[in-house]
Amino acid sequence: MASNLKNLLFSDSDWLVEVIAEDTANLERYLNNENGQSRENNQVFKLPGVIGILPIRNAVAYPGTVTPLAIGRKRSKRLLADTRPNESIIGLVTQHNPETDRPDFDDIYSVGTAASVLKVIKMPQGSIHIVVHGIARFKIIKRITTEPYLKAAVQPLKVKAKMTKKVQALIVSVRHAANRVIVLSPNVPEEASVLLENIENPSALADFLAANLNLNIAKKQQLLEELDAAKRLEKISVALANQLEVLELSHKIQGRVRESVDKNQREYFLQEQLKAIQSELGKADSRTEELKQISKNIKKAKMPKKVEAEALRELDRL
Repeated sequence: MASNLKNLLFSDSDWLVEVIAEDTANLERYLNNENGQSRENNQVFKLPGVIGILPIRNAVAYPGTVTPLAIGRKRSKRLLADTRPNESIIGLVTQHNPETDRPDFDDIYSVGTAASVLKVIKMPQGSIHIVVHGIARFKIIKRITTEPYLKAAVQPLKVKAKMTKKVQALIVSVRHAANRVIVLSPNVPEEASVLLENIENPSALADFLAANLNLNIAKKQQLLEELDAAKRLEKISVALANQLEVLELSHKIQGRVRESVDKNQREYFLQEQLKAIQSELGKADSRTEELKQISKNIKKAKMPKKVEAEALRELDRL
């Protein structure tokens, strides 16, 4: 069954991180690859020396994520025109200022993520949507050209992901916090918890959480530039703790609101019931007074005894 974990852990940016796979097992293997290392064929990904650069707004791309992006700028379209899906490698680099419409090298960070374009979807109105697969970190070491699109010489960055006791403890901590966040978060599929438990590579786990955490762009970029997986996990642990505190407080507030609403609803229902009872009692009192008055009128009429007795008997029936 297809799995689509979208906006996990309350990612709130316009750029939506999605992790897509045919099944959870494939997704786990995919996320546990790091630095382009494939456990199945033991081949290491080799980053080309020069690649085209695709500036992205309001987002930071990480290795181990499959991401949809909307493409509208002329330079970006030219880069895609020279890109072969599933073959060419491009560089995803975040802009300093998302409002810059024609970013140059001075407008983007120097560290980004090498990615493969999995799919290109051309929309009727002229815009293009692509799906990219983040592979490995890189650093821009030389600016080659800005036309027809940004092109740079790049150097791959190797992460430090040694499994120590400290790293193991951090993994346990962030998994626990992340699972708690998932429980408190609406519309998050059950596969998310299973997936978190099965991402073994500490760097891959850190990147997966960083991509989906509710952090500002500057902090997300810092996590991308941090090559030590242990330090990355420490920062993510703090971010998760802060987010968990907000979520738990939010749920407490929602619980109090629900209790207040329920109490008010109960009080309203009881008040309405009381009004109905009082109304019925009022009608009964009015009817009783009316019958008493009729009885008095019968007696005042000085009817023959038999007629009066019959009239009062009929009145009692009412």
